[in-house]
Amino acid sequence: MAVSRASESNWNPVGPRLSLGVVAGWGLTRDYSDASYPLQTIVAVPQEGGVFTYMPVSATQYVTGLRSMIAGPSLEIHWNPHLSVELDALHKPLRSRFLTILDNGVRSDELTSTAAATWQFPVLAKYRVSWGKVDTFVEAGPSFRLPQWDLSTHGLTAGVGIELRLHALKVSPAIRFTHWGPETGFGSSGISRNEASVLVGLFFGGKRLP
Repeated sequence: MAVSRASESNWNPVGPRLSLGVVAGWGLTRDYSDASYPLQTIVAVPQEGGVFTYMPVSATQYVTGLRSMIAGPSLEIHWNPHLSVELDALHKPLRSRFLTILDNGVRSDELTSTAAATWQFPVLAKYRVSWGKVDTFVEAGPSFRLPQWDLSTHGLTAGVGIELRLHALKVSPAIRFTHWGPETGFGSSGISRNEASVLVGLFFGGKRLP
């Protein structure tokens, strides 16, 4: 009887042409463009006897976009050692923070709101160049988004990154930029059409082809 570890380093549960994994990261750009809006609100003014009167006052509401987490499963199909296609299903909430300041300087509590929880589906062609155990790559292709309000359902994505193989595991950090098409409704929701994000993919399978 003999014991060998050679097969472990080549272990490949889904075959040499497929990689399965997850992608997770964080937005580098804000989900919303910062904006401010004049508004009228009602405040309660205490009076003698424990009663209140209500009067309209002018105020300004400030909207600040937040940077949200992105995560989801991924599938990569390898055509040859240099070229592959990656398909992701990424969940990303679109969040903002609201602050109202009355004309007399009184500030309300800041409130965080999630306007939508979107699903994005980039389909990216990837071209890689090998440098020993590390590959560098560029990627580009269309992105799609499930219909939500008047948001665009399509856009273009491009990115750059590296791949490091640790036996059967492939670690793939990347920076991506997505430009979404125009919104379909009247006016603007304030949601940013340009997204930049830093992502890390963890994949199994897809060993280098001969």
